[in-house]
Amino acid sequence: TAYNFCIHQELEFMALMVKPENNKGERDKKIFEYVRQHGYYFFSLAGMVETTIDTLQNALDGWEIQTYV
Repeated sequence: TAYNFCIHQELEFMALMVKPENNKGERDKKIFEYVRQHGYYFFSLAGMVETTIDTLQNALDGWEIQTYV
């Protein structure tokens, strides 16, 4: 799921980066939007990583490890 999310976000970034800019004001708006989108991207990605770690930890806690002597 994280891989698909990353690909989608990269396509969104690409669409923004090729958007034409005619003056400094438009360039500044584009840079601001680029930074804002990355904030959402990193926040969401961190949430996915945390959820994955929690899920794995819960699965590990439920396993019974038997040792054979």
